[in-house]
Amino acid sequence: MRRDLYAACRARGAWAMSDTVRGRGAWRDLEGNLILHCGDHLYLNGEVEDTGEHGDYIYPRRPPSLVPWGAPVDPSENPATEIMQLLRTWNFSRGDTDAMFILGWIGVAMLGGALDWRPSIFAVGDAGTGKSELFGRHGLLRAVIGRMMISTTNASEAGLYQLVGHDSLPIAIDELEGDDGHDQAQKIIKMARDAASGSVRIRGGQNHKGVDFQAQSTFSFSGINPPPIPPANLTRLIIIEMLPLLPSSNKSPVLRAAETVGPRLLRILMDRWDELKDRLEEYYAILREAGHGSRGQKTFGTFLAMAHTMLGQEGLEELGLPNENTEGGYAIWGKSLAPHMLPELEGVEPEWKRVLDLILTSVIDVHTGGGKRTVAQELQRLKVDPENTTLAGVRERLNAIDLSLRGTVESGLVLVVPNQSQILGKALIDTPYGDRGGNGSWKWALRRAPAEIVAKTVDIGDGKMDNRVTVAGAQRRCLFVNLREYKEWLTK
Repeated sequence: MRRDLYAACRARGAWAMSDTVRGRGAWRDLEGNLILHCGDHLYLNGEVEDTGEHGDYIYPRRPPSLVPWGAPVDPSENPATEIMQLLRTWNFSRGDTDAMFILGWIGVAMLGGALDWRPSIFAVGDAGTGKSELFGRHGLLRAVIGRMMISTTNASEAGLYQLVGHDSLPIAIDELEGDDGHDQAQKIIKMARDAASGSVRIRGGQNHKGVDFQAQSTFSFSGINPPPIPPANLTRLIIIEMLPLLPSSNKSPVLRAAETVGPRLLRILMDRWDELKDRLEEYYAILREAGHGSRGQKTFGTFLAMAHTMLGQEGLEELGLPNENTEGGYAIWGKSLAPHMLPELEGVEPEWKRVLDLILTSVIDVHTGGGKRTVAQELQRLKVDPENTTLAGVRERLNAIDLSLRGTVESGLVLVVPNQSQILGKALIDTPYGDRGGNGSWKWALRRAPAEIVAKTVDIGDGKMDNRVTVAGAQRRCLFVNLREYKEWLTK
């Protein structure tokens, strides 16, 4: 027996749990077909199979989860239409658009591990806007998804890792507030960011052995005062702003035959899996034409494509939503979701611009006229008060933060930024670019700016190009920001 066991293990070869074990939720095989792990059994290409080893993966037996409906769902019995009608009883800032995002999130929650991109949602609003009735432990989303969803009001990053394990189940966290456990909230939001693409995270474990974990779940958050969310995390989130409920609204809508809603929706998604692939590409293209980058296409497009697939043409027509028979068709979503109109994309900008703006808004630690000014305020004085401001005076005050100026107001000013500086590094210490030792990363970000805005060398005389110039009495290697070109770039 022992020899047989050893021989079987030798034949099986080495393996890692994070690469080969798949828990409850949706997955894809190597051919792109949908696999549903329902806990105690699987659906492979629509056929029921036992758990265990299938292909290159092991699907362990787990407690039962959501199971798809036993037969194809007739369009007249599609619960997605009813859910959309119920969502309209809440007062969202973007109306039907936000309702479509939430409906799409339900689909993403059901198919999380099978998708390339799993965006999340964060609902914000004052008390009395119906957040708990929608996102809470006994809310509408829980009624639809049921025991497939992990729902909590108090969780830690480590606790979620241990609870989710190798599952791809959705996670709902109610009352994630910015004034309560700020650091922990940021870790959980970072976890949702990593889960969007399914990146592997490595953590220390027992006996000095590392533990790798690949989160492949979508998250729903809600709170009155959400924590600060960095722009990089916002590109994987959609913010649902909830306004006070209207007097005519039904605060506690009830699903008909609630216990069948989740199974019917899952069956619809299973039967329309191939259609969903085409829908994703269609909405990505619509948003790309509207000016969205890759992140915007994936985040907003995934929710819209999922909601469209769940509703079908019949549901879209019944609800009066953009469909193939309306003027403009689905492309209308691109116009209503223009990037400059979306709070989720505020602050999403090139790194070189972020660091330049931080430098321009850095406070110079010198009292002038009874107070301290920023770099931008000193530069502005050359235009608003030219009679009492000299270029030499501004340059002297900029030297206090290890910056300098070249050129003239008439020909165009160039801000000289040293590649290394303890003083500038301390001024940026509370940003990702600062460093007390003076070796901050601002130079690497600035070097990626367009050449007409940030030059790596300048003419130091007789046509000789170099990056070594004198700043604050010492010769430094620097970068050179053409402020006139930067202003023109901002207006494009």
